[in-house]
Amino acid sequence: ENPQQRIGVAIGDQILDLSAVKSLFSGPVLSQNQYVFDQPTLNAFMGLGRPAWQEARAVLQKILSASEAVLRDDANLRAKAFVAQADATMHLPANIGDYT
Repeated sequence: ENPQQRIGVAIGDQILDLSAVKSLFSGPVLSQNQYVFDQPTLNAFMGLGRPAWQEARAVLQKILSASEAVLRDDANLRAKAFVAQADATMHLPANIGDYT
């Protein structure tokens, strides 16, 4: 439906579109860098370093837990945020410069 390349996380047979939930990344690093989830590759996110990666992992674990209501109880957000892997086109996750 949306042909733009986006960053996602595989969850079972679904993909969580991180651009759809970027506002939930409200920690000390990612709250100032939510734009990285609108990019077509992981390069900008990877460039933020380990603190951002750890923060992202913690947020994902929290919002995907059965006890967290933010996705569980919001059907509209779930409809925007999850895409069946079968309906997605996979792309290279990063641009690698000077690679032949």
